[in-house]
Amino acid sequence: MLTKIDIERFGSFGGYSWDSSVVADGTVSEFKRLNIIYGRNYAGKTTLSRIFRSLEIGQLPDGMVRPAFRMACDGEDIDQACVGSHGLDIRVYNRDFVDDHLSFLRSRDGKISPFAIVGSKNKEIERTISELEQKLGSADEQTGLRDKHSQAQKALSDKKGELGKAEQKLEDKLRKKATGAPNGIKHNTHLYGDSNYNIRKINADIETIRSKSIEVLTDKEVEERKKTLSDAPLPEIKAKLSFRGEHQELVEKASLLLTRPVSPTEPLADLLKDSDLQAWVKQGVDHHKGKRETCAFCRNPLSTDLWDKLDAHFNKESEQLTNEIDGLVAEIETEIESCDSVLCVSEEDFYSAIRPRLAEEAKALDEALRGYISSLHSVITSLTARRKDIFSVVTLDTEIDTAPVDTAVSAINDLIDENNTKSDSLSTDQAQARLELRLNEVASFIRDIGLEAEEEAIENLKVSVASAQGEFDKVEIELSNTERQLEQALTQTQDERKGADRVNEYLGSFFGHNSLRLVAVEDPDKSGFKFEIHRGDEPAFNLSEGECSLVAFCYFIARLEDAETKGKAPIVYIDDPVSSLDNNHIFFVFSLIETVLAQPRTDGNGSKIYPYSQMFISTHNLDFLKYLKRLTVPQGGVEYFLVEGAVRGSRIELMPEHLKSYATEFNYLFKQIYKCRDEENAKTDPDCFYNFGNNLRRFMEAYLFYCFPCPANSRERDGLIRELMGGDAAPAALYLRLANEFSHLQDHPDRSMRPVDVPEIPRLAEYVLDRIRERDVHQYNALLKSIGEEPVSVP
Repeated sequence: MLTKIDIERFGSFGGYSWDSSVVADGTVSEFKRLNIIYGRNYAGKTTLSRIFRSLEIGQLPDGMVRPAFRMACDGEDIDQACVGSHGLDIRVYNRDFVDDHLSFLRSRDGKISPFAIVGSKNKEIERTISELEQKLGSADEQTGLRDKHSQAQKALSDKKGELGKAEQKLEDKLRKKATGAPNGIKHNTHLYGDSNYNIRKINADIETIRSKSIEVLTDKEVEERKKTLSDAPLPEIKAKLSFRGEHQELVEKASLLLTRPVSPTEPLADLLKDSDLQAWVKQGVDHHKGKRETCAFCRNPLSTDLWDKLDAHFNKESEQLTNEIDGLVAEIETEIESCDSVLCVSEEDFYSAIRPRLAEEAKALDEALRGYISSLHSVITSLTARRKDIFSVVTLDTEIDTAPVDTAVSAINDLIDENNTKSDSLSTDQAQARLELRLNEVASFIRDIGLEAEEEAIENLKVSVASAQGEFDKVEIELSNTERQLEQALTQTQDERKGADRVNEYLGSFFGHNSLRLVAVEDPDKSGFKFEIHRGDEPAFNLSEGECSLVAFCYFIARLEDAETKGKAPIVYIDDPVSSLDNNHIFFVFSLIETVLAQPRTDGNGSKIYPYSQMFISTHNLDFLKYLKRLTVPQGGVEYFLVEGAVRGSRIELMPEHLKSYATEFNYLFKQIYKCRDEENAKTDPDCFYNFGNNLRRFMEAYLFYCFPCPANSRERDGLIRELMGGDAAPAALYLRLANEFSHLQDHPDRSMRPVDVPEIPRLAEYVLDRIRERDVHQYNALLKSIGEEPVSVP
């Protein structure tokens, strides 16, 4: 038995959840064996019937956009994917049934599908039928092919369920990663740059990662790309690194000075033997000559010939060489100092993506310059040694290589050029950084969830489904062949004329239409019969809407006894069978349902047997609803439901108590007016506001008749309205305007082009209700009670 239904998308339904809608006192109700459904036109009743019709014919309606529903059935779920494999016997009466089987009622060129009822018996055929039925067996009794088919179907359904859950689980992970808040890629546009990211895009990224063998980035690489995203356009770096590299000239000069021979005029042997002493004496000459007469060290007087001897030793040639050495050392020191200004740019001048390379090249430049400076210091050391021992020749063996410096300078200048051009490509670079970060995020996600393992498990499940499908197909073919053999055997006992007679029986017995009947005539194009509608002895055309409804419903009831349904207790769904019928015929439709379907039969053991396993009847007609409450309640009970249109889609709810207990239009109209007293109801139930004028006019006409039970013309009725309003002309005028404009458009066609002026409606609704309460508070409380509202206090 069907217990409840969720409808994600199907016609007027959208996002509907049973468990959150069909609740009473905190308990979720379910479908019972008999289910009465009420709803106004366009609320969604026919849409609901079309879901059942899909299950009956095994295919979804054309034109539906991704229909999705899930129906609970004895602990198992039936959804849109298995409309053709659920195994339920369902018979649906709705507009689609009429279009499929009784197109003649819609068009003169249409047809009426013939059906047969089992006729006279033939022992040989009956034996064949018995053998075939035994072979087919019963799924309920777990015998024969039907049980085997049911088991194979269940096995296939279970495997598909496992596959569906695995695929859904993976899809949920992908969807959450793509769009889930707050960590989904969609919600981190500052990093990934795509506010429309979705599951389709993450699947495309996964394919890209796999096809290009993209690896997960290191933490350092991720930080580099994040820094690129934080970059703002930088000014152009105008300065370039330059390195004079005058070492060659300096080395040449040093070599000449170090190797230039110098000899004293009259050498002092002691000094020549001891270069340190000679250097010490040379410094002493600078401190004493022309400055002191005594030695600053020993305090002895300096002899007059001492200076002549020292001048003869330290002659002008050595003095000149010393001066030249000092000058060259100064030049070299200037060259060394110039190295400090070679790196004339800073890290802040560069984009973050270039800074790591800049740091490496700056380090290389620093090392190269230190090597260069060290070499120059070696030259200075050699010059200092020669100066100290001016008469000894020194050999310069220092080699200076400036290639590393030149290489580093060139590399940094290249980075400057690259940085200067990067402003033009910054947006492209940032887009590439976002792409790489997004692909890295997806690649990390693939690794973290073990995507390949999950996909492999899904593929294994697909293999299992294919295997179960093969077993099911094999059994289904055997079942189909056997059922076809049974159908062929039954065909020999079937009589289409009896099907037509049964329709006529219902038309005559319940509706008194003896002149309108269904006739089975031989079809010259086929070996069999076709049905025609006759009035008297002639084919009938141009049937009234009421006659079409009667013929169609009698045809449906008769088909419940055809060869395909005979002996079964199907699920029956009847959608609004009283369209265009008057009150007498509405009652007869009820009588037909009660007599043929609702009342149980009694078997040989005295047990009650119902011709249906579950029944659903929907209507928009309050009179028919009133009769339906009299239907025989089966074992399993009855439940009443309400289908309502809503802003977010049609909803199924439990029928309000006032509709279950009071099914008069007067109570209904009072309820609609009562709703309109609160402007907030326009948000959830706009229909009552759009229908306010018509509802108010009809309610007031009935109420005035109760208050003033005498005929009245329109002018007199207007006077009664004013009297009801207590003689207050303003609300009476507002009533007359709204009741006229909101329920009739012939004089106000522009009214349909404008939205309902909601604020006027609650004021008038409140005023009318207050006047009714003032006239008779007891009647007013009774009306409130009939719609489930608390009564007001009686003075």
